[in-house]
Amino acid sequence: MGEPNLKVILYDHLVVMNSVLTEHIQIHDSIFDPPLRAKIPIPGIFRKIPFDELYQRAARNQDKLEGCLLGLKGLTGVDMDDDRAAVQKIREYGICFLASSSKLTEIAYELDLKAQRKNKLSLKEYSRLVDEYRQNEQHRLSKGDSMNEIVSLLQPSQA
Repeated sequence: MGEPNLKVILYDHLVVMNSVLTEHIQIHDSIFDPPLRAKIPIPGIFRKIPFDELYQRAARNQDKLEGCLLGLKGLTGVDMDDDRAAVQKIREYGICFLASSSKLTEIAYELDLKAQRKNKLSLKEYSRLVDEYRQNEQHRLSKGDSMNEIVSLLQPSQA
């Protein structure tokens, strides 16, 4: 068999990015919208937010995204005249997503250190991190709108 089709390669990268996005959303929700059991400080019911676990998950997720972006970067030598715009949009989205993922990882890390009493994360510093994260998320979401078009164009047809 010959070289894999570029559309298939790009679609595979989008599948990886989607799984990273799913994990990103779960981590985001765990940090910013914890379950009621984490909000109510009642003994026996209260369950602390596992920031150490969230940080580790966020770091692994960021590594997956970086690997995906490196794979996309490696496509520069591939004949992609027809798909150049799609590749560029996917890369742009990936870069925005990486900025957002990196900031979420940083927030999880700082909250983990705070929970362990190893740093003095001030409300002002926390608010700054969250504001930067929200700006990165808005940028990612704005780029994400064009991704739905690309997914439908690259999705393998069902025969």
